[in-house]
Amino acid sequence: MTSAHVALALILGMLGFAPRADAAAVIHRFSLEIGGGASQIAANNYNAQNEFLNRNFIEPRGLQGFDAATFSFLYDIGARFFLRPNVALRVNVGQMRTQSQREYLPAIHQDITVRTEILSVPMQLGADYYMAPYNQGDFQARAFIGGGILNTVENRVLFQTFETGTDPTTTLFGDFVTKAQKDAPGWYGEFGVHMFFAIRYSVVMNAYYRSAKARGLVQTGTNTPLLNLTDGRPYELDLSGIGARGALCIGF
Repeated sequence: MTSAHVALALILGMLGFAPRADAAAVIHRFSLEIGGGASQIAANNYNAQNEFLNRNFIEPRGLQGFDAATFSFLYDIGARFFLRPNVALRVNVGQMRTQSQREYLPAIHQDITVRTEILSVPMQLGADYYMAPYNQGDFQARAFIGGGILNTVENRVLFQTFETGTDPTTTLFGDFVTKAQKDAPGWYGEFGVHMFFAIRYSVVMNAYYRSAKARGLVQTGTNTPLLNLTDGRPYELDLSGIGARGALCIGF
């Protein structure tokens, strides 16, 4: 047996008697969190205004009106920091947007486009309390419950019409844009599960309820109060609702 063979045998023998180090779930104290999901929105005032337009202007012309806005996709980015093994601070910022657009062709070479939109940027600051972990090999799952405060900024309601080639007998609304905005505070509560693996990445799945209502929207640029078409009262945008999301956490 050559010296090389002897050395190889010694190395293999040492590896065979060395203690085995099993992989374990990695829990980072700080993580970047990138999430997305769907969120319900109440939007009662917004839907009431669209229904008013449907009933009094659009549907009497035999045209299809706007559908009610009931949900929006939500995308967010933030951070999760474990203050203690069972308490994590969470901060993030996201965007919600829902819109509806209709195009009507009343006659040859005539076009009417009508668009309505809701836009909001929710900013959250809260904490989650983690329950006892479930471990299985290099996988760990921990249920959590929490909540916090939020501020919805850049809340915007848009109503826009654009007409091409119409005449007095075919025009619907004419060309104009109505845009109104108002920030609003609120709160949220959530529960979910955080899944850890033997890598730097972890996954969060959670459901939540958000309460946020912007009252007294004003028109962009002039700060003139926007009033309801139905009763002349100040316009409000209710962004409250339940939602569900998933997020990828990158540990550092």
